[in-house]
Amino acid sequence: MTASKKKSERIRILVPTDLSPASRAGVRYAIQWSLHQPADLVFCYVVNILKPPSWSDNRYNAYAKSMRARYMRELRRFVTLTSNRMGVHPRNASHVLLESISVDIALVDYCPS
Repeated sequence: MTASKKKSERIRILVPTDLSPASRAGVRYAIQWSLHQPADLVFCYVVNILKPPSWSDNRYNAYAKSMRARYMRELRRFVTLTSNRMGVHPRNASHVLLESISVDIALVDYCPS
């Protein structure tokens, strides 16, 4: 396969973030990379939603559902604000919320082998 053919192939870039100001650099880098090579960007945020022992399953499930929605809004807002500051709007981008107590294991499990 030639180098020019490799460059035109669409790739998938996993962009984990913790929504901190420091992680904006990684988001910016991924967006800029996608401008030079066809890519699908997957912005990923790993969270751990704890269940207090005194809560019923119903109470926890309602709480967890609301927190998942909140975290997804925060992820989308973070990516949107970062891209707006760059003056670029990433195409072919998706947002993924993973739940785990271990970020590294969650990311490895998410990625196909």
